[in-house]
Amino acid sequence: MAQGSSTGFRVVGIDPGLANLGLGAVEERGRVFHHLASKLVRTSAKTPQAERLLELFEATKTFLEEARPDAIALEGQYFHRQREISFKVGQAVGVCVLAAAQLGLPAGT
Repeated sequence: MAQGSSTGFRVVGIDPGLANLGLGAVEERGRVFHHLASKLVRTSAKTPQAERLLELFEATKTFLEEARPDAIALEGQYFHRQREISFKVGQAVGVCVLAAAQLGLPAGT
């Protein structure tokens, strides 16, 4: 993903999940948005949870390093009755926020 000589505003959107994590980079130039890159990171339920989280962290950090965004957009999660899913997604959110923080990018939920 080349930075080029663009002066647009760049955003990476993150759809967190333990099994499937989506990453996408767009750049606004004027009033037009341009897709720069996207990636789906899949982890296997057969893999130990710590390894899955590490894989998500490393993939997110690499994507952010390559995209060099001005901002992060992290999808909010709404699980009121599905505690197990909420807990796993929350862990994925945590590794994404950590990857952004290590690169000096503000990212909140």
